[in-house]
Amino acid sequence: MAKKKRGFTLIELLIVIAVIAILVAIVIPNFRGIRIQAKQSAAMADLRNLQTALLVYSKFHNQYPANLDVLPNEDKTKRIVNKIPDDPFSEGNEYQYAFDGTGEYTTYVIWSIGPDGADDITGCGDDTLTATPDDDIYVTNAKTIP
Repeated sequence: MAKKKRGFTLIELLIVIAVIAILVAIVIPNFRGIRIQAKQSAAMADLRNLQTALLVYSKFHNQYPANLDVLPNEDKTKRIVNKIPDDPFSEGNEYQYAFDGTGEYTTYVIWSIGPDGADDITGCGDDTLTATPDDDIYVTNAKTIP
């Protein structure tokens, strides 16, 4: 009586490993793109909330704050944000903020450095955003945007 062999041949194992490697090569780049899109969505939502908080602050104080750290320290009746969120593209760092002018003539910009990690926005002034916003994500009340 012949003895039956059990198990896989070397060729079968190599084919399975090759198929798995091809699937991994297809899937991993897609996950990177999804992570960037998720960070962009989070940044846009955070920036809209901060913009609302700035507008509320300006209505109560007739000016914009010198920095974003003032917003969570407002009275509870005037507070929109309890904590300034971190920029998802710059772990541990808050969003950037700049303003120019006084009263209702103030131009402001709040921004995230974006996926490339480079800070392309330098500020604002005279109702104009000073920047080359390559992939930065920002909100502003400036009328002129490059």
